[in-house]
Amino acid sequence: STPFKAVAIFLAAATGDEDLTITVRERAGAIPDDDPWTSRMNVLARASLGDTVGTISEMDAIREEAGCLGEYCWLLERAIVAELSGDAARSIPIHEVRARTGGEGAWGMIGTTDVHATLRLGPLYEQVGDTANAIAAYREIISLWENGDATAQAVVLRARERVQALGG
Repeated sequence: STPFKAVAIFLAAATGDEDLTITVRERAGAIPDDDPWTSRMNVLARASLGDTVGTISEMDAIREEAGCLGEYCWLLERAIVAELSGDAARSIPIHEVRARTGGEGAWGMIGTTDVHATLRLGPLYEQVGDTANAIAAYREIISLWENGDATAQAVVLRARERVQALGG
């Protein structure tokens, strides 16, 4: 499907390997660059490679052109582009929506997007100097994962360390 092909193009482009990107594009059936999925992934790939100039406004323009203007539209992409562009203040409310709704979009799907949002909020709040919300975000991680497996325990340990470092 177009979304999965576009994601494959993004992942290839994010490696910075032009030959790999071309190969993936050819195998994906050469989705046109003006397809909204491809356009989104191209913006994400550029931002992930450090070329963030204009990516927020470009993502907004693609959303507008695609008619996707609601609060829940393209949450993950918007949050990542804002964060990679160094705009933590813009990224935070988007991650908050993602964490609150339990996932991507208006469908409320439970998945990696809500986990990603939960993990990102603490560091982003720290970046903008909001210690109280950073502590609350880290405590949320601890609460959710304190009984998890070894991987979760490593995340919980880091969250506890941050709470302590922040005086919580």
